[in-house]
Amino acid sequence: MATWGEFKNIMQPRESGGDYNALFSYANRPNGQFAGTNLTNMSIDQLLDFSNPSGPYAQFVKGKVGRVATPMGANQIVGATLRDAKSALGLSGQEKFTPEMQDSIGEWIYKTQGPNAWASMTTKGRPDMEPLAQPTAATYDPMDNLSKSQRMMLAFGALRDAGSALTGQQGNAFSTTMTGINQQQDMVRKMQAEQAQLAQDATNKARIDALLMGGSPTQSIGGGQQIGGVAPIPQVPDVASLDAQINQLRSQGGAYMASGLTAEYSAKLEDLMNQRNELKTTTEASALKSEEFAAKKQKTSSAIKVAQKALSAALGVKPEDVDKVIASGDPLDSSSFWFSRLPLGSMGESQEFKDYANYTKQLSTIMTFENLGEIIKSGVKLGTMTDADFELIGGLSGILDPQSDPEGTATRIADAYTKLTNTLKAMEAEDAGTSSKPNATRPMPKIGDIVDGHRFKGGSVTSQSSWEKI
Repeated sequence: MATWGEFKNIMQPRESGGDYNALFSYANRPNGQFAGTNLTNMSIDQLLDFSNPSGPYAQFVKGKVGRVATPMGANQIVGATLRDAKSALGLSGQEKFTPEMQDSIGEWIYKTQGPNAWASMTTKGRPDMEPLAQPTAATYDPMDNLSKSQRMMLAFGALRDAGSALTGQQGNAFSTTMTGINQQQDMVRKMQAEQAQLAQDATNKARIDALLMGGSPTQSIGGGQQIGGVAPIPQVPDVASLDAQINQLRSQGGAYMASGLTAEYSAKLEDLMNQRNELKTTTEASALKSEEFAAKKQKTSSAIKVAQKALSAALGVKPEDVDKVIASGDPLDSSSFWFSRLPLGSMGESQEFKDYANYTKQLSTIMTFENLGEIIKSGVKLGTMTDADFELIGGLSGILDPQSDPEGTATRIADAYTKLTNTLKAMEAEDAGTSSKPNATRPMPKIGDIVDGHRFKGGSVTSQSSWEKI
């Protein structure tokens, strides 16, 4: 019988045109039903799923020939035969359907089923094909795969069986030796398969690591710092940089799919999207809080300025001297109100008193619970006001009466002025303290980075499972 090499040189052009990616009717070529399907980059298990009898490919062939069939590759191996080969050859299913793997399986089919396993090569009724099925001394040796030492061991076993036969006994030395050789060869084959799988796992891990660190599946990682000679894009925790990472990942989607890393791609994309959404929500909330805080400071500052002008007019001092008068702790001089209001007895109110009354009216309008309620609450929170102050200042708009009680009104304005000034200073100190703090969001860590005694394993930086203590 012809060797496998001789046989496949005739069979493959007939079955598939020698195309290791061939499907039935070349359906994976451009414009075909399964255009772009790359068999040589798929694993054995992926092909078993692809060739499911109820799947699209099997039904496609059935629609063409009237029966289910799933021929694949240069040797047009069908799914059922591929499953048998996986079991017989001890394959894990993760091996790629490379040309070498296809030929190994094809050779197994040839040795176990003969040339009739291929419709284009059947010898039945084909005189031109019969020479391929005939054993010849030149092309066939049942011990082709045995080493010289193994052949000698079998020879000695045969001699022992011959000796046993001379004494009328049944010898089994030859068969026992042959069984041992087969078991040894099986162990070697399995070890080689395991080594190939380890190499494949290492390749897949390198591809995953390269992709997760911003490279491509074909790039290697050197020194943990650069990928393919190009420094990775710095990652900073802001929405724009995360959007850039998401766009970059999406541009690599084809590379992930071609490498069989669909699950890793989906997990990475979901993780980045979650981080981006969380950060956007936090950023927007922080911006809103900053705007509200700025508005509170503005309202407080406005109330203080009007109160200062009212006190300046009432006390007959410059606005910048109001703080000195209040800081002295002396009671406000009631006579100053009298002379300020009626300097000539019956000549009418002075301009200073008119200004005092006007600013007091403005202050009464500003200091309503609606406008200053949140400011007063801030004062209580910051320790510049008590709950009693809250009630007092919140109700000041109804008891500011410069006409009938100018002195009492000024005293109440002075008290409110002091407490609002202290509150504004506390708010400004809090604002300055927040601004001076280091940015709470650090640069996004890379896999393996150590932060505060913990190593980052990958995934969401906010997830506890993404960190391990060292």
